[in-house]
Amino acid sequence: MSFQNSQHITFDSGVVTQTSGAGLEFLSCLNAELVARCVSGSVNSVTATNVIENSAFYDLGEDGIRIAIQN
Repeated sequence: MSFQNSQHITFDSGVVTQTSGAGLEFLSCLNAELVARCVSGSVNSVTATNVIENSAFYDLGEDGIRIAIQN
């Protein structure tokens, strides 16, 4: 699951398993033209106050949780 330029999301009691990439990612997309995975971007993009709790991540191909800035 990928959330871009998102705020106030709570991922609670979820199970993520058997993925080939990141299980859950929160991205701040500052320039969508340069990064293929970003659908929109702005220099004012903010990713903040997101919460992951009571959840499990296993049997993943890459990252369990990815938090990044794409610019």
